[in-house]
Amino acid sequence: MKIKVINNADDFGYSNAINYGIIDAHVQGILNSTTIMANMPGFEHAIQLYKQYSTLAIGVHCNLTCGNPLSNNNKLIDESTGCFFGRSRYYETDMDIDRQAIYNELTLQIDRVYAAGIRPTHLDSHHHIHTHPQILPILVELADKYQLPLRNVTWLESQQAGNIFNCNYQPSLWYKNKDILSTNKILIDAYLDKCVPLDNYDDLDDIIVKQTIDRLEECRNKKIEVVEIMWHPAYLDKNICQHSSVNKPRIYELQALLSDKLRDYFKMNCVLCDFSELN
Repeated sequence: MKIKVINNADDFGYSNAINYGIIDAHVQGILNSTTIMANMPGFEHAIQLYKQYSTLAIGVHCNLTCGNPLSNNNKLIDESTGCFFGRSRYYETDMDIDRQAIYNELTLQIDRVYAAGIRPTHLDSHHHIHTHPQILPILVELADKYQLPLRNVTWLESQQAGNIFNCNYQPSLWYKNKDILSTNKILIDAYLDKCVPLDNYDDLDDIIVKQTIDRLEECRNKKIEVVEIMWHPAYLDKNICQHSSVNKPRIYELQALLSDKLRDYFKMNCVLCDFSELN
């Protein structure tokens, strides 16, 4: 049985180097979907590239943790940096979350993508911020408003997630209540699966290819219908190296997406699709 797979690259629009990596992964490799960051410096450059390569499906990478908000709302800004609060502020403190400020900011981000001439295929978020129990309902509301699918979060329905958020966390109920479409499963960061030592990158692209194939085989054996694989392909620049928590592995993800071995596996065992094809 062939499995439907969405190969989605996060962070389109973060910087020119990331934009070029994503486009090469699409044109030369098996990447078929991405999500764009409407508030980041590389947004306009990403739009220019998209107009040249419009076969790439694009969703919105909703962002509350990197760069500057479009709304300039002080409630979302760390005064010490003038930028968004980092993700640790949301997950490691009892932050008083301003629901309306977040809703307004993310609405501006989504609307900016529409205004650029793109019909988004879906929503997801930077640093998985939509998995936060107080933020997920906002994303579900926006997904319902714009009639867009939302990245799967059911992997959080575990005792571990309950301990992190100190609550009985069942995000799938939010999806069901609003009939929000999503994939059956999401595969995240293949190179982290078996605690690959990231001080030695020599074979990281081969490891990513192998683990991606192994995980897809598990999904096929379980007869999972649609899987999203989250990727971060890129070339590197100073900004990424200094500010992104994922930097050097991005090069190896790009190489994995360009590899003949993974391409051949997909031809035999997978059907590429995007979020607009979910039903």
